[in-house]
Amino acid sequence: MNRIAIIGTSCSGKSTLASVVSKKLGIPHVELDELHWMPNWRERPDDEFRSLVASAVAKPGWVIDGNYGAVRNIIWPAAKVIIWLDYSFSRVLFRAIKRSVRRAISKEKVCSGNTETFRQSFLSRESAILWMIQTHKSNRLMYQDLLSGDQFEKCDIKIFRHPQKLNDYLANINAQ
Repeated sequence: MNRIAIIGTSCSGKSTLASVVSKKLGIPHVELDELHWMPNWRERPDDEFRSLVASAVAKPGWVIDGNYGAVRNIIWPAAKVIIWLDYSFSRVLFRAIKRSVRRAISKEKVCSGNTETFRQSFLSRESAILWMIQTHKSNRLMYQDLLSGDQFEKCDIKIFRHPQKLNDYLANINAQ
């Protein structure tokens, strides 16, 4: 059965991709942000978070999106495929701003029923945009290092640096 981990910097499109893959392959989509965040933007304690992730990973098939180091050692060794959305800083920044504006205007529920506001998105230290700006380069270096070792040699690692290459892959994903 398919076990797919999708990684990438914040706002790179991990959840959107995981949703598409989940539907195409008929496997559950597990969004780590949904498991990590509780109402009112409270973080779930690590032991509870790890337990929820372990339960999801124990299932025969899944697509999991997210970047939480606290659960990487649970997800990555169980994955058959790791998809890394390694997009440029400018592309991800544009997506971050666009997503933040859309969510602030629509009051879209995210992460266990939470909503994002303009203040939170643009004037706060908790801004997803600020987080992306601060972590894009370090995440890229970290993933290069983590994925270059031989510990994942039995895992199919897919790295996409441009959305068109990802779209080409998605067009053929049913055949795999």
